[in-house]
Amino acid sequence: MTTQHVEELICSARKLYDTEEYLAARALYTQLLASDPFDARMWHHRSNAHLKLGYPELAFTDAVRGLQLLDDTLAKKTLSREDQNDAVLLRLDVLYTCLLTAEALNSFQMALQYIDRLLANVHLLSSDACKVVLEKQATLRNKISQRISTLRGANVPSGVSIDTISNLGTMHVVKYPWDVSEPFTATNDLEAELKELNSAFEPFAPKLKIVPMPDNPALYTPELTSSISFSKVDRPQLGIIARKKIKPKERILDEAGIFVNNGLYGPKCNYCNGVLSISASNSNEMHKTTCSGCGERFCSVDCLHSALETYHKVLCGRDISHILTYVAKGTSCSSLIHLVVLRLLAIAVQSKQHPLEMTIVKYLARSAKERYRQVRFLDLLYAPKQTNT
Repeated sequence: MTTQHVEELICSARKLYDTEEYLAARALYTQLLASDPFDARMWHHRSNAHLKLGYPELAFTDAVRGLQLLDDTLAKKTLSREDQNDAVLLRLDVLYTCLLTAEALNSFQMALQYIDRLLANVHLLSSDACKVVLEKQATLRNKISQRISTLRGANVPSGVSIDTISNLGTMHVVKYPWDVSEPFTATNDLEAELKELNSAFEPFAPKLKIVPMPDNPALYTPELTSSISFSKVDRPQLGIIARKKIKPKERILDEAGIFVNNGLYGPKCNYCNGVLSISASNSNEMHKTTCSGCGERFCSVDCLHSALETYHKVLCGRDISHILTYVAKGTSCSSLIHLVVLRLLAIAVQSKQHPLEMTIVKYLARSAKERYRQVRFLDLLYAPKQTNT
C-alpha cells in the first residue's frame, strides 16, 4: 500500500468518524491495520470507533494494544526528540481511552490504574483535563466502595453474596455486524451440538458427560433433563456430570490440549511440549522423530505423525521466527496467545475449516445472562478491603 493511498484512507476514515459513520470508519481503520499492524495511532482510532459502536471489549483490546506499542517505542534509545514527544503525547490520549473503555466494562480497579499513569504525567495535562481525570478518580473509588458494600451486605461467611455472583462460569458471545461466520444460530439443534461436544469429550473424559443446565444448576437432576426450564434471554448454559461411578483420587480428565513451543526453556516437542533429548547418540531414532521437510524435531514418532496429520504440513518450512522472537520478549504468559492462535489457524487451514467452526474453538464460550460479569468479579477479587476510620 503506497503512502499516498494510506493518507487517503486515513483522511476518509476521519471524515466518516466525524460524520458519525463509525462502522464504515472502523472498516477503513481495520484495512489500515492489516497494512501496518504496528501503527499505534490506528489502534487508537479503531478503539474510539469501537467505543462509539458500543463494543467496549473490542475498544479496550485495541487501546491496550496501542498502549503496548507506544511503551515499546518509548523504551527505545534511538528515538529523535520529535518522535519521542509525539509518542508521549499520543500515549496520554491512548491512556485516557484505556480509562474510558475499562470504565465502560465496569472494571473500575483497572480504570484507576490508568488514572494513576495519567496523573504520573500531570505536568503534561491541561488544567481542564486534569480536573476531569481527578473527578473520574473520585467517582470510580466511590463506585468500588458501593459495590463492595453491596456484595458484603448479605452477611455470609465468605463476605460475598452467593446470589450476586451466581453463574460466574457463563460467558457472553457478542455478534458483531461485520461477522461473516456465526457458529451458533437460532436454528441450531442443541441436541446435535451436545452430541458433537460429547464425541470430542469422551476420549479423554470417558466418565463425564456435558449436559444443558437450568438457570440454577443446583436444581439439575438427570430425570428432569427434558423438562429443564431456561431463561428466555440466551442459550442454556452447559455443565458436566458423571456418567459412571468415579472412585476417590481417580483421574477423570486427561486431555493433551493445544500445546505451544516457545523455545525459552530448552528444546521442546512442537506437538506435546515435552522436553527433547539433547543426546544424539541414537541418530536412527532421532531421524525417525524429525520432520524430513523442515528438520523440526519431535519427542516421538507418534507426536510427529499427529503433528503432520493436524497442523504441521501448513507450517512446515515457513519462517515464523519473527513471531517466536516477539513472544520471547513477552513478560507474561499472555504473550503465548500468539502461538496458540498460530496453531489454531494452522489446524483450520490444514483441515479446510473456518477457524470459528472448529469444534475446539466454537465451544470455548457460550452466552450468558449478563455481559462482562466475569470481568467485574475479578475486579472485586483484587479490590482492597475498606476499613472504617
